[in-house]
Amino acid sequence: ASISLLTAKDLSKQNATSLTQSLNNLPGIRIDQSGLDNQRVTIRGIGANSNLGVRGIKVYFNDIPLTEPDGYTRLEALDFTTIGRVEIIRGPASSLYGTANGGVMNFTSEKAPYGGTSIQYGGLLGSYGLNRNGFVFKHGSEKANIYASVTSQGSDGYRANNRSDRDNVNFASQFFLTSKLSINTVFARLRDNVRYPLALTYDQTRVDASQDALVSPVSATLPNGRRSSFYNAGRDQTFTRWGVNAKYEVTDALKFSASYFGGRNDQISNSLTGPATTFTSLGSSEGLRAIFTLRPRMEKFKTSFNAGVEYQTFTQDGQNFSVSPTDNSKAAAPGASVLNGGSNTLYFVQADMELTPKTILTFGTGFISYNYFRTDKLKNNVTGNKDFNNQIAPRIALNHNFGDALALRASLSKGFTPPILNEAVFSATSGDFIPTLDASTSQQIEFGARGSLFKKRLTYDV
Repeated sequence: ASISLLTAKDLSKQNATSLTQSLNNLPGIRIDQSGLDNQRVTIRGIGANSNLGVRGIKVYFNDIPLTEPDGYTRLEALDFTTIGRVEIIRGPASSLYGTANGGVMNFTSEKAPYGGTSIQYGGLLGSYGLNRNGFVFKHGSEKANIYASVTSQGSDGYRANNRSDRDNVNFASQFFLTSKLSINTVFARLRDNVRYPLALTYDQTRVDASQDALVSPVSATLPNGRRSSFYNAGRDQTFTRWGVNAKYEVTDALKFSASYFGGRNDQISNSLTGPATTFTSLGSSEGLRAIFTLRPRMEKFKTSFNAGVEYQTFTQDGQNFSVSPTDNSKAAAPGASVLNGGSNTLYFVQADMELTPKTILTFGTGFISYNYFRTDKLKNNVTGNKDFNNQIAPRIALNHNFGDALALRASLSKGFTPPILNEAVFSATSGDFIPTLDASTSQQIEFGARGSLFKKRLTYDV
């Protein structure tokens, strides 16, 4: 497979506020960032149809999915100071991590040095009100490894009403209970507050390109008790993701890993393009992932077998309100109230066979199914369902290593990515599922070469 790897040393050489510059140095990968809070990732063009967030790409942190069950990922929930390794698989080339057309981003947390405990502080200042402050706690011993960070960063932005604030809390731990059993935990919490200035006319840009088109602040109390401020368009959200993983070595040849994970998202967003609206949503998700790894003793054709299952489910309770952008006295009127949700199940198997000491044959497949449901609370709780046909995504690959100077690879794989829930309905706040909408599929045929020359001073990947 076409794989790129970044270590903590690689990440430390780039921008101290995000992963954007580090990942943009990799071939076939592009991150577009709006302010400090919105990151869109594309891998070989997959994901470019998303204005915000990550779609069509599966994201993991310490083998626990960060991707929501409907395929949407908030990459900004990870603070870069806790990341020690990034592995990116381009295209649907890994049966172990689903069938996403774009590929996989697998993040691994930084590890604390053995035999010590420390607390570090870091900060920076920049133009347009850029600021960042953060604390990192590290503890490493024979029985535990703990890495935690608390960071806060913000920026005024170039234009008026373009303020962006983000707070992150990240925690990763590994406890070695016995020589065969370890427990790993992850926790990621994001709180962000973002404001978006409205588009200017040509005449307004000639007067002052940094101004905002809206200058009259308006706020209203929503029927559900929440407060919406319409100084301009924006979003306030709190996103939490957590997981617990247990790894057990049954025998020298058989290992087992199981994870239980979940998340919660509380969001309120304002839109002032046309009628002023506020959308509030409260979502939660949870899931399970289990995998067996078998490495039997074999004289020839040494083979590693992997088999497992991953299941996720989610619900999202959303409400839409209309508010006058010019009159504080008018109460917010409910426009829609919907309960969305769904689930997906992935079964996967993969085998890696050593044909020769330098040649490896990999083959596997993933079997995945998606289901969405939607209940319109304002229309007698009529419920709609959308099932995406069960899909099989096979894969086969051959790799041969001639030495440091040259390694050749060839692979054939199939991918499957359903639309996120809001893309599967006629509108984000009302309407039924689109009956003719299908998931996107892909077939990837790849031939590649990589290696290093001049005593590893020059590396290449074609």
